Amino acid sequence: SSLYGFRWEKIQLHGLILQHCRHP
Repeated sequence: SSLYGFRWEKIQLHGLILQHCRHP
């Protein structure tokens, strides 16, 4: 459960960064 949650958080963070890069 912890591992899955950690991975999900990492994915969310990555998506946020990508969005920010796409819309500077």
